[in-house]
Amino acid sequence: MQCQNCGANNPDSEQICQNCGNRLTEESQSYQQSGNQSYNQFQGSANARMSAKEFYNHPSMKGIKMNLRGAAIILYVCAGLTFIVNGIIQMNLCVVIDVILIAGCALGIQLAKSRICAILILIYSCINSIVTMVISGRPAGVLIILAAFYSVTATFNYHKLWKSYQNTGII
Repeated sequence: MQCQNCGANNPDSEQICQNCGNRLTEESQSYQQSGNQSYNQFQGSANARMSAKEFYNHPSMKGIKMNLRGAAIILYVCAGLTFIVNGIIQMNLCVVIDVILIAGCALGIQLAKSRICAILILIYSCINSIVTMVISGRPAGVLIILAAFYSVTATFNYHKLWKSYQNTGII
């Protein structure tokens, strides 16, 4: 099936163009079979565009998807380790707030691709590392800071590409 937006050839079983991400429709197949070679007839129409979920699952988003998932997994591990070390071993119940904040931001980053959660975890991790370094004299929280930087760059890149796709229809 040939895409109406960019003219790329796609397997008949595909629903989304592998080149530009435009939705392939039955009209495009019948339009193509009629022999007309103008494939830009529906360019920019809202019904031919991918949804946010389809956009996120598009093969061109693989790198961003891996970064978001990786950052979230690191944050889940950090939340678990924080709970085990500080909550169970040291019997510090105030750590529950830290665990909820870290795990909640990880969920927001992974499921909603939230820039706010990414920025919040970056600020939290920097402040937490500074306070821990002042109190204990040792650096701490480097893994959370690393995950926060990954999540900030990945969420901002994702939203930049999504906005560009919404405006142009091209990935």
